[in-house]
Amino acid sequence: MINGHDIPEIAYFENNNIFTGSSGNDFRFRIAKIDGENGAELEACVWYEDICYELCDVAAKKTFGVSNEELAKAVDWIFENKK
Repeated sequence: MINGHDIPEIAYFENNNIFTGSSGNDFRFRIAKIDGENGAELEACVWYEDICYELCDVAAKKTFGVSNEELAKAVDWIFENKK
């Protein structure tokens, strides 16, 4: 549990797993490890549609470092963007 939310620890993402979640019917989010400009990064995305990531219009996204501290920041950022 990260910052009070049921999100896996950093090892989950270090193994190239993708985590998606939702809150209510119109808030979705995704966290994935990507190859960014500065090497490996965590990318957090949010959208406000009741559809999967592959079909959605991403409303906002932001990258973070690959560490437990940065993952906690990503989770905070996700829920700051909840409408």
